[in-house]
Amino acid sequence: MNSSNLSKISQMSTTRLPLDHFVSGALASTIATLVFEYSKNSQLSNIDVKKLLKNGAIAGIASASAIYTANSIAKGKYLEAGFGLVAGVSGALLIEKTLK
Repeated sequence: MNSSNLSKISQMSTTRLPLDHFVSGALASTIATLVFEYSKNSQLSNIDVKKLLKNGAIAGIASASAIYTANSIAKGKYLEAGFGLVAGVSGALLIEKTLK
């Protein structure tokens, strides 16, 4: 990692990309949801696809906005960090209310 990616705050960098983490968060949520559902039912045939999509989308938005916010904090751009946090919460709430 070169020094241009290091923040002034020790042990923080700005090399994380929000879209990468949207995908990672969505996949992590899908895996966790499948495991929890399998634990409850001992089968995967009754999995609610809508629930998988909803949880994946919310986790993806949460991950992406968290990375954007963390990058902004690492750069000392606190207003942008606040925007990232608000955008993440708003996006997650929108999905929660839309996909009932």
